[in-house]
Amino acid sequence: MPKLSTLLLTIFIVKISIFLFFTAEFNRNYPKQFISGSLFISLGETDTYYLPIENLAKGRGYGFTRGGGDGTKPDTLKTRRVPGLVPIYLPLYSLFGKETARAILVILQLIADCLAVYCLAWIAGKIFNSPLAFVLTLALYAINTFVAVFDHIGMPESFCASFLIFSVFFLLKSINGNALRFLFISGVFTCWAIFMRPVVGIILPVLSLLFFVMSYSEGNGALKKIFFRYAIYILPFAVVISCWTLRNYNVSGKFIPLEDKEYEAQPDIYPPQWRAIQTLVGKAWGGKSFRWNAGSEGEWFFAKDIPVNNSPFSNRHFTKDYNMDSLKMLREFYHLSMNRALPEGERKIYAEQTVAMANRCSESYKKEKPFHYYFLSPVILTANFIFLKTTNYLPFPPLQQMQLYHKVIKIFYIFFYNLIALLGIIGMIMALFGKNKNARVLLLFPLLYVCVFTILYSYSEERYMVPVYPFFVLYASFALLTFYKMIPPNFIRAKQTSSN
Repeated sequence: MPKLSTLLLTIFIVKISIFLFFTAEFNRNYPKQFISGSLFISLGETDTYYLPIENLAKGRGYGFTRGGGDGTKPDTLKTRRVPGLVPIYLPLYSLFGKETARAILVILQLIADCLAVYCLAWIAGKIFNSPLAFVLTLALYAINTFVAVFDHIGMPESFCASFLIFSVFFLLKSINGNALRFLFISGVFTCWAIFMRPVVGIILPVLSLLFFVMSYSEGNGALKKIFFRYAIYILPFAVVISCWTLRNYNVSGKFIPLEDKEYEAQPDIYPPQWRAIQTLVGKAWGGKSFRWNAGSEGEWFFAKDIPVNNSPFSNRHFTKDYNMDSLKMLREFYHLSMNRALPEGERKIYAEQTVAMANRCSESYKKEKPFHYYFLSPVILTANFIFLKTTNYLPFPPLQQMQLYHKVIKIFYIFFYNLIALLGIIGMIMALFGKNKNARVLLLFPLLYVCVFTILYSYSEERYMVPVYPFFVLYASFALLTFYKMIPPNFIRAKQTSSN
């Protein structure tokens, strides 16, 4: 096994090469107004994470107003975003200002991503008890471009993915070495990951279960000692969420443990009529319900510039109660309800008509096509969530303007991502029916995470796969390791002899 310093240097060279390539492509192809310090890329929701911190640094409190307000207006959203980025961005912004601070933050995301490669590989070697699993995971995660592109993007996904890996790494380290400091550090990173992206909060019960299973298996002391050690692990989260919940109650008068739901905090952006169509698209049909999903049902409904006749619908979407003309009317009602040039009363009528019509379509679909609604649509939604057909985040020009290398890289990006996703699922199935208890417990996280989005939220969005993607890499390496062990030893020795 190579030295740690050699491994880290190799990882850094690979990751920095990918990073520099994406830096050049973003600066060549992305609108300049969305780039800070040549490194930091802003998306539509970026300001909702960073404006609260900038307002906090200016003494205005933690909050933001949609559209870039100064944080002092009555409509300031003070409980919309958890403060996971505050310990990183606040001191940087206070010391260096916006442009430099955001550029440094991107570099920190890259550093965390590099360290996460080694940590994930170590986790694989430990969980699967195999040096080969270490090597496979190291290679697969080092060359991946899916998470790497998010090192540039001003959203919490990159940090969240890295912190989840660190939390598992230090938890296993603590059980392996019986060290309380590692247990506490694991608790810190678990808490930090949750306060980056609250939806990953399901990692807490999963890692708690893993802690007890491994502590019992390793024979780490009496039950009283095990619970004391667990208290050390859970302490950071217990303290931080208690303080944050109290703060939210003080500023809003409501019990909000993490953050407001988007449609409660921003009803102008996510009004009831949007939610009704989103439910029809995602829950009833199993489609992609966001405007930026190119070629999707969501884009057709919510994007005004899409021609009304350029629809993604087929007979699968319709019932005897509604047809294509009905959906065109639903789309028209929605855009009229969002048209601020109309009187408020008229917009309200259109909003009510949109909600009623979308709900009727959903109910009709459920009644006429129950197999689709309860089984096929969730399967389609899950497949759309896990697998990629295209990508919205590569910093490449439109297809007709791409160079050959752009097309090759995009094909590799999608192929490699889907290969890992498929192998990851196969590895999870193998682990589920295998004898490795720790592997069975840990796979609960990707399983529950996917279920939250596909069953609870009915969302299908590429970006939301970033925090869980490392776990697909982990189980993909387990699948490859299992396949390798299936090869007869005589065949391997014969190959080695012939090569010599």
